[in-house]
Amino acid sequence: MQLIILERDSVTDKSSSDRSTVEVIFRRFVGQNGSKVTNNTSSKDSKPLREYKDSSAGARMDKERKVDSPPRIIYQTFTELTATDWLMDYCSTVGRKEASEFATHFIEQELIWYLVCVT
Repeated sequence: MQLIILERDSVTDKSSSDRSTVEVIFRRFVGQNGSKVTNNTSSKDSKPLREYKDSSAGARMDKERKVDSPPRIIYQTFTELTATDWLMDYCSTVGRKEASEFATHFIEQELIWYLVCVT
């Protein structure tokens, strides 16, 4: 397993969030051979670290997820917990808060969409 070391500002210690850094992390997040899509649409959010051989496998995504009422199907989804777990396991993020902030850069740079489900 190879840890992705995030560059940090020497004064504030905040991780770098420029476009190129976020894109590099995102490419690893979705995996070198495409996303790790599973058929499981259960509410189980995260796979244990031991199921990933290395960070190049990417985060687990569900092939489809039923959301809202009336139900509709959304394809290739993952939860915030899955994203933050992957960022904490494979990047030098410090805690869930920083991992969540970094995942927000994926949204801000339009690499993913944030979906709010009403049930």
